[in-house]
Amino acid sequence: MISNPATLALAAWLLPALSFLVLAIVYPLRRLGKPAAWFSTLCAAVAVVSLLSTPQVREWQRGRRLDGLEREARAFIRHP
Repeated sequence: MISNPATLALAAWLLPALSFLVLAIVYPLRRLGKPAAWFSTLCAAVAVVSLLSTPQVREWQRGRRLDGLEREARAFIRHP
């Protein structure tokens, strides 16, 4: 399993883009319908799993407070 948080975060960001590019470039896959939908759904699911497996999210799920991250998130949410 990949334990580098930067790699996991990068995968969470880039897998939906990879799905879009593959479906845009591979014409037969796009024409089939269901396999294209399965591929897109699989990429989205792997992106969510990679996001949830980052150390920051795992610590948050365990109940530990991440003060710096929490402050940044609250400031972003309050921003109009």
